[in-house]
Amino acid sequence: MSNYKAPMAIHPGETLREVLETYNMSRAKLAIRMRLHPVVIDDILSGKDPISPEIARSLSLVFLMSEDFWNNLQKNYEERMGD
Repeated sequence: MSNYKAPMAIHPGETLREVLETYNMSRAKLAIRMRLHPVVIDDILSGKDPISPEIARSLSLVFLMSEDFWNNLQKNYEERMGD
């Protein structure tokens, strides 16, 4: 197990923004696919809200990515912010 810590904390919403761009998907379309209010997506993208385990599960289904990927992004962010 690595003890590496990123030099700065990057909110998982930044990664989600990049994934949306890669998939050419709008925030509104993601909200519809996840059955969430668009404000929830906006709050994650702006760094106001975390990616909860439930949202990580939904993101994994929408983007066919590991649920652990999203959960680990959030965990690493929280750990880094706690420094």
